[in-house]
Amino acid sequence: MTEPAATATTAAVTATGLTLFGLHTGLDPTLLLAGLAGALMELSYGEPRPPWRRLTGIVSASLLAGYLTPAAVAIVRIKSLLPEGIAEEVILPAAAATIGFLSYRVIGPAILRIANKFAMDPPK
Repeated sequence: MTEPAATATTAAVTATGLTLFGLHTGLDPTLLLAGLAGALMELSYGEPRPPWRRLTGIVSASLLAGYLTPAAVAIVRIKSLLPEGIAEEVILPAAAATIGFLSYRVIGPAILRIANKFAMDPPK
């Protein structure tokens, strides 16, 4: 009889979200696919990269879109930048695709600049 851990997959996308190494992340599959679409669109505009960097960029953009989109949409709603009539089902995939598109050239470098700033001058 095989052990349950031996038959478990390392990553699975189900209707309830993404599961990595047996841990349920709570990421919405719709947002992951929209982030993936945005990352693939960025690849068509970006400079040529080796296959490994393309793969890691696409996966990280998709995960980043899955994590950041709900918070970004909530902040935009709190600031009243969206009309009240737009449903969450419409705005979430569009925002995830935008975040996936911007993650490699805009969001990633911004995160690295902020991390470098804190590394050079840590808060007291």
